[in-house]
Amino acid sequence: MNLNSLEFHLDYPAGKVLEVDQLEDVTGGMNPVYYRRTGDTLRVCSSVARLIQDSGEFYRNPDFNPPEWFQQTVPGSVSPLHNPITWIQNRFKESNPSWYANWQTVDKRIYKLRPHESVTADSSTINFSPNPAISSKAELAERVAGALTAFINRIESEYPDVQHVIFTGGKDSQIIHLVPKLDESNWHVFSAEPNYGIVMDWLESNDIKFCDSHTADTDNHETLDMLRAKIKASDLYSDPHHLRWLPVLNKIADRYESRVFFWSGTEGDTYLSYHPDYQGETREVFWRQQFSRAPSWQGNTHQVTFNFTGAPQISPYHSPEMWDVLRDYDPKLISTDDDVRPRIGDILSDGVSWPDRNPGPPTLEYETGINSHALYFEQVRKSRRFE
Repeated sequence: MNLNSLEFHLDYPAGKVLEVDQLEDVTGGMNPVYYRRTGDTLRVCSSVARLIQDSGEFYRNPDFNPPEWFQQTVPGSVSPLHNPITWIQNRFKESNPSWYANWQTVDKRIYKLRPHESVTADSSTINFSPNPAISSKAELAERVAGALTAFINRIESEYPDVQHVIFTGGKDSQIIHLVPKLDESNWHVFSAEPNYGIVMDWLESNDIKFCDSHTADTDNHETLDMLRAKIKASDLYSDPHHLRWLPVLNKIADRYESRVFFWSGTEGDTYLSYHPDYQGETREVFWRQQFSRAPSWQGNTHQVTFNFTGAPQISPYHSPEMWDVLRDYDPKLISTDDDVRPRIGDILSDGVSWPDRNPGPPTLEYETGINSHALYFEQVRKSRRFE
């Protein structure tokens, strides 16, 4: 059996271990899948922890050493005055997180599928070669609008019994609302405080149709068991302080009996508007960022949503249709202060107005003394042999 990353997230239960002959990434790493070679086949899953448990053994990988998230991010836990050496070391780690770009995991036998990688039991190839052929921002806007529409309508057609919830905040996610839908009654909105009122006003002012609305406040409603599950779902790739709203998303998934796809505007702004860390660098650095920083940080949020709630999270800005556009994308087309997204909005819907602000929620607060590594390995160790 051959399988791609999007098929795994859309067609199979989260945490299910499959045996395949070939595994291919088609979403630029935004729907992470992990694999372990076993003879002539691959054992694959959206969870490293499940692959370890599936094998019955654990071989700790000393080269995969993510930060201890709670020690680094608890306010006041390290003072530059009282412990300057540790403070400097932590700042260096935060600005140079090279551990996330090596595609290894906590187990030396298990690897993360790289963006556009195709793997078998004895081979690995990368199927992406940029060819900067798009010559204008107008052409880019037209092609992106077309790719967004084609992908969203394809998913609607292929999964007619699925409900769709759009995580709505800024322009990237708002544009998803503007795409004409095959059945508006299957589409819903989720927006959290402090942005919820702004989003609802925007939807009303632009006469955008949707069915249900869902929201969340800024408080941390996680129990310790939920925190354990979240850390396990992340495989230590993400800072738990920034993985928000999961208890609410779990309730939403339950409401629709897990026949729901969560949609987000993940990283669309990094190629549709100017960012110094992306377009401000060389073309080589731009693509390196897209294929390391973007999937490892943002893609892992998709993984956590899937593993925690059982419902996949999709970015139409990283669909197979969109990568046909991005192969022709030139990062140097976008200059300082450029933003192509309003053009895309005008293509999809006449006379779109945009909010003038997009406030973000605070990071989640936790009690001190939590150790994410200990919580993760405690769960993996249960009933398994370690090496």
